[in-house]
Amino acid sequence: MKKILAVAAVVAAVVLAGCQENAKQPDGAQSGAAVKLPPEVAGIWQEEADEGAAWALLLTEDGQLQEARIALGAVVVKPDAVTKVEMKDGQFSTFDVGPAVVAYDPTTRELAVAFDLKHFQVLFGDERIEGNARYAFTGPVSEDGQHWNTVFAEQFDYGPRFPMDPNGIGVPMSFRKLKTPQGG
Repeated sequence: MKKILAVAAVVAAVVLAGCQENAKQPDGAQSGAAVKLPPEVAGIWQEEADEGAAWALLLTEDGQLQEARIALGAVVVKPDAVTKVEMKDGQFSTFDVGPAVVAYDPTTRELAVAFDLKHFQVLFGDERIEGNARYAFTGPVSEDGQHWNTVFAEQFDYGPRFPMDPNGIGVPMSFRKLKTPQGG
């Protein structure tokens, strides 16, 4: 298990580092900050899934991840924020998200988005799940800006009851474009 977590950590670190190193401005300068996204790349990207899409990412034209619907409970979270969700029994679950990295290379149309779920606590009845996760999506956006085929890398620690699946590293995931942030 430790070997699997180490491999996942390396994959996630490489993806996160690559996001920052590969982000290029139109003049070719490197950027560790947000990059400008063309209108066909900015917008809402929703996972294409056979049964109930879990993931959705809202990217702004100024190169920010504005919010994400994560698979863990289909909760909408925002970078650098704590989200509290009231459960059916009146308890509150919390999701603390760190900063997000968004990178885009217009030459290759490669888009990368990565962020950390620094800590979460899901309460349901007498049960509790706590942990953290690192998520990274990277891959090319189609010429028409309607599809984004990614490799999804996830590293998580949800506690001993929920061991990380070694097959969850580098899983292909497709997204489709729903709309632009301005509603177009």
